[in-house]
Amino acid sequence: MIVSPVVLVVGWAFTGVVAATLTGCAMRRGEQPALPWRTQAQVLTTAALFAALAWRLGPRAVLLAPSWLAATGVALAAIDLRTRRLPNRLVLPSYLAIPSLAALAGTHPSALVRATLGMAAVLTFYALLYTVPGHLGGGDLKIAGPIGFLLAWQSWSALLTGTLLTWLLAALALPLSTTAPSRTAAPSLPLGPFIIGATLATTLLLPWDPSDLGGVLFPGWLGARGAFVATFAGSW
Repeated sequence: MIVSPVVLVVGWAFTGVVAATLTGCAMRRGEQPALPWRTQAQVLTTAALFAALAWRLGPRAVLLAPSWLAATGVALAAIDLRTRRLPNRLVLPSYLAIPSLAALAGTHPSALVRATLGMAAVLTFYALLYTVPGHLGGGDLKIAGPIGFLLAWQSWSALLTGTLLTWLLAALALPLSTTAPSRTAAPSLPLGPFIIGATLATTLLLPWDPSDLGGVLFPGWLGARGAFVATFAGSW
């Protein structure tokens, strides 16, 4: 079955709209409601990420785990910016969802072992940082697990790149923070948006090992994408 690249990207972007809407509904209980323009921005951002992931990874089962992070991560980043919190109801399900979706993708078992080791390594690293006052919040520590799994599932270099990029972006934004850290106060600079943003950027920009991409749901799509790109490039 040949699936047009445009159909796949647009269709997955629409899936992102639905996912963002459902995530927003799940978060309305017990959270301060966001302004309408913020809600719209979250939906559009999620849709754009879904479209980019579909174009990057194609119609493969491996697409599902990063898309889960995009759907929940945009909402988490927005909440963290507003409230300096990463709610458990969005963070904790990722411990089951991301490994399960990765396992269902049909990738090589060694990639899943690497992902598990990467999750343990990142959790250990963030747990050590959590002991330093003002550097890390509890939500940042909890989200480190699924983030480490997803990055290491892609590759060891992705895990290193995503982690370093997180702290580089946070360091660049640090001058915007005006509150001095203390042992009792939450970190003045919310780290969640940087963790999530760096992870998604790494997923989109760094190469994936073809053996780790799993099965192709629509085999004709990759050839169709190549023809589409060649036609578009030739028109210029």
